[in-house]
Parts: sequence; structure tokens; C-alpha cells
Amino acid sequence: MSSLRSALEELQAEDLWAVGTEQLEADLVELERAARVLQAERLRRITEVDRRGEFRRDGYLSISSWLASRLRIGVQAATAEVRSARALSEMPLTRSALAGGEVSGQAVRLLVRAREAHPTEFSQDEEVLLDAARRLRVRDLYRAVEHWRQAIDTAGTAEEEELRFQQRFLHVSSTLYGM
Repeated sequence: MSSLRSALEELQAEDLWAVGTEQLEADLVELERAARVLQAERLRRITEVDRRGEFRRDGYLSISSWLASRLRIGVQAATAEVRSARALSEMPLTRSALAGGEVSGQAVRLLVRAREAHPTEFSQDEEVLLDAARRLRVRDLYRAVEHWRQAIDTAGTAEEEELRFQQRFLHVSSTLYGM
């Protein structure tokens, strides 16, 4: 961790006025990629803390409340981090893409929600959805994921309707008074 801190201190000490526009833009892209890699590592470590359950020794009932307190972030943000960390353990391609800096944290959150809605279908379609996350802006990825979810929901609804249609029946019998 000390080498990471040293690298960050070196960046902070750099005089940006002396940096050319092209270099500044290239640096910005590289910093984004590095931030994604750091996010993947943070989520990996959250998964391990969650697995160990050591947050309980400090009196916390959940890892989310422990994270909120330790990192001084909101409980909702901590819960979102935990959801992502847990989901990524079941999303190997997405986890690898985030660790390589290929996709953003926002894209990962969209994919996590897609997986939560349809886990079986997501595991079949993860590669396609991940390819979309690599190529599309977040707004467009949101639309693509929603289209994917609606297609699955529609297919599921059609199957449910067919099952209900096949299970229909009519029973006729006489009542006590012959009606």
C-alpha cells in the first residue's frame, strides 16, 4: 500500500500547468482505468471481510454497517458496495473486466442488478451483456440491459400464461338442492 500512496503523492505534486493537453487527457484516461482496478480490488477485499465475518467482533450486525462506519460513507452506499462485491463472486467475466479496468463501476452496478433480477439467464448471457458494457456509454447500457430484462420478463410471462391455460378446468356438480 505504501507504493500506491507514493504514486498518488507523486501525481499530486505534479504541476499540471506544465503538462501538455494531449498528455493531460491521456493521464485522465489512465487514471480512470486505475480507479476501476482499485474499485475491483476494494470489492475483492470487501468480499473477504464479509466471508470472514470479523466485523462482528466490533459489534456490527452486518458488513454494510461496519463499512459505513469504518469508511465514513452512507449505509446505502455501503450496502451497494456489498451487493456488488457479493454478486461479483458469481460473475467471473464481469469481475475480471472490472479488475482489468475495462468497465466502469456504474456499468458493473447495472450488470449486478440484471443478475439479481434473472440470475440463471444472466449467467448464460453475461458475456454478451459484458461486451455491451465495454462498448456502450452507461446511458445506452442501461437501455440495453432494460431491453434484455424485458425480453426475459416477456418470455417468462408467456410461459406462465401457457401454464395457466393448460391448468384451467371447469367442474360442474349438483348442489344439495339439485341446482
